[in-house]
Amino acid sequence: MAFQNNPYDFISEELEEGNVYLFYTNLNKLYTVYFDPSEYADYLDKFPFLLSHGFGFGFYFEQISEKTKKGNDDRVLPTIFEIGLDFLNENPTNTILLYHCDSKDKRQTYRHELFEDWYKALPPEKVYMHSIEVKIAQPDGELISHYLGFITNASNPNIEKAILELEDFAMDLIKIKSSK
Repeated sequence: MAFQNNPYDFISEELEEGNVYLFYTNLNKLYTVYFDPSEYADYLDKFPFLLSHGFGFGFYFEQISEKTKKGNDDRVLPTIFEIGLDFLNENPTNTILLYHCDSKDKRQTYRHELFEDWYKALPPEKVYMHSIEVKIAQPDGELISHYLGFITNASNPNIEKAILELEDFAMDLIKIKSSK
């Protein structure tokens, strides 16, 4: 399955803390897609491959006027993944885009499913995605699901190493979060 809609035009900027890509939508929103090599650095000291090849990958939007329109924009999804592909193509083959689905508003499962749908729309010969669900017990006993994963070039010769380190990292995360 391929994306049915054309991506928006975007610009890229290289900053001290990483790379950002910007694009405007027809709904008057400014999206920022970022690739930050230090986003997870404090957590990856025991995982040398992810530490040296990983970039935090995320995005957010801002309303750029009071005339920002509400609704679903079918061009945002292909634009974000076009940006991801652009970044992977501009960097070494073993670059890893690390992500987690924000759980602050309890919509992490929705975000995870969106990532999965996006990945299925991409050509498998270009990218590989691996994701993990981590359940962390809250003080009241409720289990909260957290989703984390990575996206990389399908030709990355170190995919297995990245998977092993991500799974070990997820286990460490469970221990850290469960002890709080």
